[in-house]
Amino acid sequence: MRTEALLKSLDRKLTSPDRKLDLTFEQWIGPEGRITRTQIVEPSDDSTFDAMLRNELLAELTPPPPSKEMPMPVKLRLARQRYD
Repeated sequence: MRTEALLKSLDRKLTSPDRKLDLTFEQWIGPEGRITRTQIVEPSDDSTFDAMLRNELLAELTPPPPSKEMPMPVKLRLARQRYD
């Protein structure tokens, strides 16, 4: 299952002190709440991870239907900062 591999990769990125995790993406949400498009605007340092994230995990999200006034795309950022 690819989603399982993606989650393991995400776990490694979140627990490894030397790995960067910082990417920005946009999503278009249809009136019924289904994600119709995902575009990575600022990729991380791992293109394989980015593709798996876009194709597997983000595609499975089911947000509530947006209001008619909500501008599209929705802009999101996934980042990990290290605090020492």
